[in-house]
Amino acid sequence: MLLAGCGSDKATAPAQQPASRESAGIEKAGSPEEGQKVDSFEIPKLVAEIRRAAKAETSGERTEALGAATKLISLGPQGEAAILNEMGHDSREVRYIAVLAIPPGTAGKFAVDALTEKLSDTDKDVRMMAANALARIGKDARSAIFHLKLALKRETDLNVVRNMGSSLGRLEREAAEPE
Repeated sequence: MLLAGCGSDKATAPAQQPASRESAGIEKAGSPEEGQKVDSFEIPKLVAEIRRAAKAETSGERTEALGAATKLISLGPQGEAAILNEMGHDSREVRYIAVLAIPPGTAGKFAVDALTEKLSDTDKDVRMMAANALARIGKDARSAIFHLKLALKRETDLNVVRNMGSSLGRLEREAAEPE
């Protein structure tokens, strides 16, 4: 479970964290048009919103953080780089939101290496969400299969093991399908 505040030892109820992009009402956002400039103030503003809202104690505020993360990704390569940076944040809440925001399919391909690293995160929810995100990316995450198997072997939390196993099975099936 995610923690209510940065550095807090109190866990929130499962209902207080967005369970998925879909349950949070997040649609897949498009990238800016080719040649379109991204407002230089928009990325830091969205990063600040993610960090502020991720510390919140209500699911509504956490959903705002997810919305800001999704919008950040939609800004193209600069936004994608910023969300990858947030995956390394000290706050487990920020890392969780950053991982959860990764879009499915080819649109999430930019994050495969970072998600693979998150399979070893100190927080079990981040590890589970990283495995889910890799499975949602599908064929473009084939390179993570080996690392997912390693993570599965060292995982001790039964819920994470189940989740990683399911994600691994999905990735292996999709990797075996002809193009």
